[in-house]
Amino acid sequence: MDALLTLPNKDKVEKLNFFGNKIGEVDLSRIFTDFPNLKYLNLERNPLSAKNLENLTSGQLEKLAEGMKSKQIRISANQGTILSDLLEYTQKLIKNGDNSQRQQAYQLATVIQGNSSVKNEKQPDKSGYMPLVIGGILVAFSALIIGYLLGKKRKSQELED
Repeated sequence: MDALLTLPNKDKVEKLNFFGNKIGEVDLSRIFTDFPNLKYLNLERNPLSAKNLENLTSGQLEKLAEGMKSKQIRISANQGTILSDLLEYTQKLIKNGDNSQRQQAYQLATVIQGNSSVKNEKQPDKSGYMPLVIGGILVAFSALIIGYLLGKKRKSQELED
């Protein structure tokens, strides 16, 4: 993917399709910066993790939320850690960000959770529940990972005995 960043005329590129390329890490901020006219991005079927999310501008965060909602930005939910990375980042923004970042974080979290009705209000009435929902999802992911690792360790100990 780094080779794409060396292309000339990146400002003319409107579509990027990385479907099924085994890409392990993506810097969305860099993609949105280097390809300012990007309208479609397909990252499905890649074991992605996200890096440098804190570099996303408010506009890029909004573009990401809107793109995921409209399916113009496609990311596989069952591969890699990118969705949990994004949820964790939105939780930080909801807690520590300014008002515009919070609103965009709510929109992105809603899209990630599969809710197609993103609210345009400054702060939804049930906004106090959002950090709890995101925290619950992160706890569930952590429990699954810990359970898997403990099971793997127990199995290797049984094989040694």
